[in-house]
Amino acid sequence: MKNIEEERIRNLRTAGWGYKAIAEFCALTRDQVRSYCTSRNLEAGSVVAQRVCRWCASPIRGGARARFCSPACRHKAWRERQKTEPVREQTCAHCGHRFVIVDKPGQKYCCHACYVRARFGTRGGRS
Repeated sequence: MKNIEEERIRNLRTAGWGYKAIAEFCALTRDQVRSYCTSRNLEAGSVVAQRVCRWCASPIRGGARARFCSPACRHKAWRERQKTEPVREQTCAHCGHRFVIVDKPGQKYCCHACYVRARFGTRGGRS
């Protein structure tokens, strides 16, 4: 279990959440959460916090639309999301060359020149 997962479990448990709700939030099993909480004697808080930070799971005291408790948590979540972007291999629609797509899911061509050749029927420049 990662440090961030342990922090989320601690924060949610002290915020009054149950094992099942914590497990769904953290994408863990209920038994993993229960085992962690019982081994560290984490008791549920008396008041259940409905709005929690999406990164560290601490209660949010900000505005109604806030999703993170601080700019630091927002930045950490953004950095983690950048690391886990899907990388897939695609075949160029013009030349048939295989290329890797990292951040453009609708990309069809391996380069701009292939796009121009396919779109305008030229050799990459003006006809």
